[in-house]
Amino acid sequence: MAVNTYEILFLLDPNKFSSDPDGTTKVVNGLIEHYGGEILYSRPWGEPKLAYPIKNFKKGSYLLTYFKGDSKGIPQLEHDCRLNELILRHLVIRLHPKIAEQVVEHLNTVGHWEPSQQHDSAEAGVGGGRDRDRGERGDRDRDRDRGDRHDRGDRGR
Repeated sequence: MAVNTYEILFLLDPNKFSSDPDGTTKVVNGLIEHYGGEILYSRPWGEPKLAYPIKNFKKGSYLLTYFKGDSKGIPQLEHDCRLNELILRHLVIRLHPKIAEQVVEHLNTVGHWEPSQQHDSAEAGVGGGRDRDRGERGDRDRDRDRGDRHDRGDRGR
């Protein structure tokens, strides 16, 4: 009986979640508890626009949950998640034992992330080091100027 710490991210039906967030959270976390899991931390994680429609939804509500549970219960939990009409998608990740306690402790002491804490990507330096607005050029442009582009017709010969 191997007890591990897991992170599970649920993508939920946004209509049902927005009408009753507490009830929906209890139902979803109840699935974990049904298989002997102990909820360590759970919170809504936003309602972004999806990259592609999932079951005719263009938006979804995320719920992030950390729990301890027996590894034998995970396949049954995932099976029930696939059958539950409230859950559009889910992802279960086992946390490495060396960092599991630190992650949960951090989440419980810091609290939850607020959108106001997010930095503008330009100010934070995010973007892969390439910013055309500032006059910097990408690798493709630099390679073309140097003549390093390979002839695609000669590949595999």
